[in-house]
This record gives sequence, C-alpha cells and structure tokens, in this order.
Amino acid sequence: MFGGPVTGPGHPHRRQSRHRERLRQRAALRRRQIRHGGEVVDVAPVEPREHLTRAVGGLTAPAEVRFQGFLSPVRGEVRAGTVQYCKEVPNRQRYALSVSGGGEALGYFVSGSWEDNEGVLPNDREKKGSLRGNFTFTPLRSLQVQWNTAYATTRLDHTAAGNNAHGLTLNAFRRDRNYARSETRQAIDPLLNQELTTHIDHLVTGVTATWNPRPRLTSRLTAGWDLSQVDLRNLRPYGFPLAPTGIISDRRFRYQNLTLDYVGTADVPLGPAPRAKGGPAGLRRR
Repeated sequence: MFGGPVTGPGHPHRRQSRHRERLRQRAALRRRQIRHGGEVVDVAPVEPREHLTRAVGGLTAPAEVRFQGFLSPVRGEVRAGTVQYCKEVPNRQRYALSVSGGGEALGYFVSGSWEDNEGVLPNDREKKGSLRGNFTFTPLRSLQVQWNTAYATTRLDHTAAGNNAHGLTLNAFRRDRNYARSETRQAIDPLLNQELTTHIDHLVTGVTATWNPRPRLTSRLTAGWDLSQVDLRNLRPYGFPLAPTGIISDRRFRYQNLTLDYVGTADVPLGPAPRAKGGPAGLRRR
C-alpha cells in the first residue's frame, strides 16, 4: 500500500520530461531551419546581433534575434522588419571656407559652409548651407559704414514614421497586420515613395553708419532686416499604394522683423575741469 512512487508512462513527471525534450528539439530546429511548404529547408546563415533568453513552460532556451530579415512562407519573398530599414553607419559630411582681408578704406570677412547628413531611416536626410559676409567701408575720414549679412538654408527630408497609416515604421513592425496587408518587402518598400520635406530659409542683414564730424560729436544709425521662411511639403504621388489618387499638402510660413536704431552722443564741457587736490601741484613733503 505504501510502496515506491508511481512513475508509469502516464505519470505527470514523465509527461513534463517528454514535453521539455520536445521543446529543446524544436528550439534547436528553429535556430537553423524553418518549415517551407511541408519541407524542411535550411536558412541562409545570418550572424546574430543579439541573444535573448526565452522561458517556455519552465524551460529556458536561447532565441536568436536576426535583424537582416526573415524568409516568408512564399518562396522568393523576404519579410520586412523595422530594424531592417535602418542604416548602421549614416554618412555625414561638412565643409567650411572663410577669407578675410582689406585695408584702411575697406575690410571684409566672407565665410561659407555646407553640410550633408544622412539619417537612420531610408528617407532621412539633412542638407544645410550658410553664407556670411562682413564689410567695413570708410569713404570719409569722419564716416564709417558697416554691412553685415548672413543667409542660411536648411532642407530636411523625413521618413514617414510614428502613428501614420502610410508610414514605414507602423507597417513594418505590425507585420501581416499592417495596412498593406502583407509583411513582405515587396509590399512595404513602395511606401517610401513619398516626400515629407521641411525647407527653412533665414536671412539677416543690417547696415550701421557712424558719423564723427567732431571729436566730441558722434552719430550712429543702424537698420536691420530679419526674414525667415518655412515650407512644409507632403506629397504622395499618383499611384501611391494606400492612396491611388495621390495626396499633396503645402504650407508656408513667413516671419520678418525690421528694426531701426539711432544713437547720438555729444560731449559738451559745462565748465573748467576741476583740479585734483592730490595732484602734483598739491604735493607736500612731510
């Protein structure tokens, strides 16, 4: 009645042991192979970037995370993953040049720069250019004119992302539950055929004239103009997969500020200059 433990074929411990063994075999199979139309086919070797640990029914098995993509059940198609579209090392470049010189009657400083930077996603790009010039004229001995101007332009290209039904990231990570109804690259790649751009122009210029007809009289007049323009453009061309008739939106904003400033300075003595008591004439020997 109180014999040894029952360990027959139907005992829970035996069933759990067999279940764990099957999980081990399946985990080993998934790491190197997939099932394709009822046939076991080897997967092209992919170097894993990261190893995770997955616990299933008390069993801990390593799971490989592959960023390059996954084979689809349909032969010849590749499933799209969000990270698969990311660039590992985006290109960045910047160039700058400046020159200065002049003499007593004319002085100048001119500089320019250009940047071209790629982002992580396919359509992310930034292009920036700037030009600056400072000039000083002295047409008369009592008159000096300074002219300073700076211009900068920026163009940003964006990849449709976020909670956007026509965007890349939402449709990529939702896989076959996305708005394209397919997780293949053939279905998601056409979503990149759209323009989301931001174009910014900024101009600042100003002139300052300083007149000094007498040693104790100075007049200075400054005029400045600040102009900024922003163009937001969103274009989905005709034949876009999720909007066949196309979509276009263009919004422009313009800001400007004009300033004028005058300063006059006159140094007029009101009487003879006071004489300091501690000066050389007031020194005493003690």
